[in-house]
Amino acid sequence: MIESNNREDEPKSEAKKRFGRNKIAGLVLLAVIVAAGGIIYWWLFKYNRVSTDDAYARADSAQVSSRVPGTIQRVLVDNDDFVSAGQTLVDFDPALYKASVQQAQARLAQAEADVGAKEASISQTDLQTAAQIEAAEAALKAAHDKRMATKHQLSELDSQRAAALAEFTLAETDESRPGRGGCPDIFGKRNAEKHQAGN
Repeated sequence: MIESNNREDEPKSEAKKRFGRNKIAGLVLLAVIVAAGGIIYWWLFKYNRVSTDDAYARADSAQVSSRVPGTIQRVLVDNDDFVSAGQTLVDFDPALYKASVQQAQARLAQAEADVGAKEASISQTDLQTAAQIEAAEAALKAAHDKRMATKHQLSELDSQRAAALAEFTLAETDESRPGRGGCPDIFGKRNAEKHQAGN
């Protein structure tokens, strides 16, 4: 029986040994697969990539900004792409700029309409001013003519006065002569009265 137990134990121990070898081989195979997966992961995702919590990277970089504000419609480059001067990096949404252009065109049209209205107003003002100038020139000519006529009338009146004064003086002289039948005392009184009234 002991032998039979040994024989029965042999297949169990051999099975245990095979199971142990298979278990070790499986663990080794699993370790190789995990190591291979780790190496592939490292090669694909970590190799040539730097990651750190508190390090400084030295690189040539530039801040890029647009000259005009707006909503970006499309980005034409990716991070870390090399770009050259003058290359288009983004496309802006044109709706805002189209609206601005339309507003500017509307303001321009309004300004042109205002200029046209002002030009028409200037033409009307020029016509009115020309008419006022003509009227003023006519009034000036009429005033000048009236002045000349008044001056002429004044000259005639001065001539008539001088003539009347000469006649008066002659009449006074004739009246004051003796033998002419005049009365010298009357004119003498008049001259004395004039002289007193003048003082």
